[in-house]
Amino acid sequence: MKKMILMLTCLVSLVCTCKRQADAQSTILSAGIQGAIGTLGEVFPEDSDNSDDLYDSKIDHRMFLEWGFYGEVKFLKAGNWFHDIYFSYGRSKGAFSYEDFKNIFTAESYTLMYKIGGYTASPEERSVNFFMFAGAGLALDRYLSGGFTDDTNSMLAGKPYLVRPLFGLGGGVQFERVTFNLLELRLDIRFQRQPQDDFQDYLNWSGNGNGETRWLGMVGIYSGIAYNF
Repeated sequence: MKKMILMLTCLVSLVCTCKRQADAQSTILSAGIQGAIGTLGEVFPEDSDNSDDLYDSKIDHRMFLEWGFYGEVKFLKAGNWFHDIYFSYGRSKGAFSYEDFKNIFTAESYTLMYKIGGYTASPEERSVNFFMFAGAGLALDRYLSGGFTDDTNSMLAGKPYLVRPLFGLGGGVQFERVTFNLLELRLDIRFQRQPQDDFQDYLNWSGNGNGETRWLGMVGIYSGIAYNF
């Protein structure tokens, strides 16, 4: 709870700083809450026959839920285009099972994305305005509980991090001081090499000692509501 309050305070401070440095007519500053549901990306050993059908038949469950806070700054450009800097903090829980391996986990995620999009009309001219966007960025997951935080495993004695490059596509509607991100589809492609040596050792060990692991991408549907400053 303390970490969430600290993150929210930092987010508000960031929004206030951007507001002081930018002209109100050229930017839209937003802060709000969001939630997501999707299919989970995970790591599991390669089979010797390299059969994709075999992997799918052994995956029993791979769902996740996420909720949290986000903030963004839209920089308005001529022609109703905008550039968007987006940051979020979220808590997630999910489960992934493959053969006898089960990872029921909780995690916190930090996400930074750059987006580009456009409004159907100038935000200054209409009180109700639709928009669409596409973006890319990075997410950092910190596992709090689950198989990746097993204290009995010397390679994972702690709370490891997972780095994910993200891609997103979505749209929403803006009502003067309120923005609804109605639907955003996000997917990620996991790095084959993680920055933590001990986490990488675990992944290599999971790949039967030969350093080969199979990576699944995550696909999630995000929605949120924010107040515009």
